[in-house]
Amino acid sequence: MGYNNELDQIAKTTPFMDSLAADGVKLSSYYSQQLCTPARASLLTGKYPIHLGMQHDVIQPESPFGLPLGHQIMPAYLKEHFGYSTHMVGKWHLGHFKKEYLPWMRGFDNFFGYLSDQLWYYNHKSPHACKGNYCFYDMNHNGENAEDSIGVYSTFLFTDVVQQIMEESDPADPLFVYLSWQNVHAPLDPPPETYFSAEELTVLASIDDPYRRTFGSMTMILDNAMKKIVGQAKSLGYYDNSIMMVMSDNGGCPYSGGYNYPLRGAKQYLWEGGIRVNAFVHSPMLSTRARGTTYDKLFHVSDWLPTIVTGVLHAAPGLLGKLDGVDHWKHIVDPTEQTGTPRAELLHNIDLWSLYQYGNMTLLNTPVQAIRVGDWKLLTGQDDSEWYEPDSSPCSGGSGYCTPTYESTDDCSFSYSNNIYLFNISADPGETTNLATDYPAVVSELFSKIDDYMDEMEEPAFRVEDYHKAYQAFLANNDFIGPFLDGGHQ
Repeated sequence: MGYNNELDQIAKTTPFMDSLAADGVKLSSYYSQQLCTPARASLLTGKYPIHLGMQHDVIQPESPFGLPLGHQIMPAYLKEHFGYSTHMVGKWHLGHFKKEYLPWMRGFDNFFGYLSDQLWYYNHKSPHACKGNYCFYDMNHNGENAEDSIGVYSTFLFTDVVQQIMEESDPADPLFVYLSWQNVHAPLDPPPETYFSAEELTVLASIDDPYRRTFGSMTMILDNAMKKIVGQAKSLGYYDNSIMMVMSDNGGCPYSGGYNYPLRGAKQYLWEGGIRVNAFVHSPMLSTRARGTTYDKLFHVSDWLPTIVTGVLHAAPGLLGKLDGVDHWKHIVDPTEQTGTPRAELLHNIDLWSLYQYGNMTLLNTPVQAIRVGDWKLLTGQDDSEWYEPDSSPCSGGSGYCTPTYESTDDCSFSYSNNIYLFNISADPGETTNLATDYPAVVSELFSKIDDYMDEMEEPAFRVEDYHKAYQAFLANNDFIGPFLDGGHQ
């Protein structure tokens, strides 16, 4: 597409991941959701957030809602129909207020990770779940508090867990590992310099912005962790029969080192900078003609489920039921033979409600919504976001850490407008030229499509936080986050 994204910008500090992508297939038009919860819900169900009730905001540690139980998720399909052992390591963020919403109740044989949104990387305390000055822990192993993990950097912790899974499994048996890394989510919490080589420290020292430098160090540690995991997969006999699908969750926050330029906007927005992210597929089973190629077709996070179950595993017709996701596998692995495109249309989201702030949530005059059809993208309800370069992040040149709170930061907070935007994304991926007044017929057509989606939209599952019940349960659970309704304990 002619623009540099995060993978390209960090390539010098991530040689291993870059080599995996270079020897695989890069997805240059890959779209996730603007926030963590809707992205993960869509990934595991193959459906748009509006069809899950997950279109509005994220699950906080005290939120009494989760991904509705009526939706089967990826590990359940792999386990029940294809005999896979299913493991999850890392961030869940799809509901923990009741036991039945926990990952090991929804198809994962094994879970080690955290249930809520963000943590400090060493002590595993949540900056969003605090009673006074005391914050609660969040690290769990199949319903047991992972107290022995406190003080272990999460990247190293998760690496060890994945390695243990491979050591205790048989390469001859089907194995699915959903590895949801914490890196590089806020809060910025890098490991000490002693973990880096002299060459790595030289690279980091060349980054002027202090927050970008910290972000780079956390990316470098992640790259080293992936190298270790893939190395063990090779030594234990898993690699030759494996497929790695690697993707980002959502766009970066410039206030804490992220870099989406020249894409517009940031995490939490439906601008390209919030939703167009990096992804690639790597597998030794890819044909020579597929390796080193770039797949430029529209690909949404909801497409992974059908791509894996229908495309890779050749599921029986109808197994997955009605999905929003589509199967891309034949187009990815055999680019010279496939014509057409699996997906010509993509609903980015529809959200009718304001964020719950200061005890108030209201119906918006103009919904926060966006749709992509062919080259065209219609966007409404969002403010006039800018293009953040590394040297223009709101915290650069400041003193101390820029606290990641949505309410107090400029570019990852959220404000509304009644503006209507229309862009030709193929010609203008940076969303620099609003064409809404020039092409009223296109605007009308895209609004009509959004109206059709709105007719089938589920009510948001979002519920206002219940701090009292949550904190009572966390205190009773030895200060760890966990279920807090219907008895509370895991």
